[in-house]
This record gives sequence, C-alpha cells and structure tokens, in this order.
Amino acid sequence: MGEHPRHATSDQIPLLDFEEARRRAEDVGIPGYMAELNVFRTLFHNPGVAAAVKGMLKHLLWKGTLDAHLFPSLEVPLEDGVEPWPPDGRTPDDPTEET
Repeated sequence: MGEHPRHATSDQIPLLDFEEARRRAEDVGIPGYMAELNVFRTLFHNPGVAAAVKGMLKHLLWKGTLDAHLFPSLEVPLEDGVEPWPPDGRTPDDPTEET
C-alpha cells in the first residue's frame, strides 16, 4: 500500500469541453446545468455511467429519505487539516446524542 498523491498526475481523465458535455447530457436526458459540473464532464466519457450516477443522486437527494442517525454512526476519520462538515465543531470521535 503506497502513499496516494493528493493531486492527480498525467493519469487524470480529461474533462470534456462544456459544449460536448451538454451534447452528451442531452443524449442521455441529463439536465444541462448538471453537464457543467466537473464530475459529469468526466463521467460523460461513458454516458451510461453518467446517467446511472445522475439517477443515484436524484434518488438520494430529491426522492429518498436518509435516517439522521446514519451520519453520526459512519465514524469516518478526517484527514489532518480537514474541517468537519457541517461546521458544528463535531468530529467523528465525538459521542453522539442518544434520542
């Protein structure tokens, strides 16, 4: 297990230009505003994957419900220098409130 660089090197997947990303978004039914996001500009190299990610995000963010108890139980450690979000001052090591 080697150390991973914090920034991608020449192995980085190139972003599509905005025009090409919008064209591919239209082909798979993804709204144009999403086509401008860098994650989708990368994913549109495989439009089927982009459509699947869009479907997952749509379900999680707008159609689904998440149990609020899920997030404190994840216990994902933060890297050094990374602030917790939301900025409530809590870290994964802080005890959770029992309701």
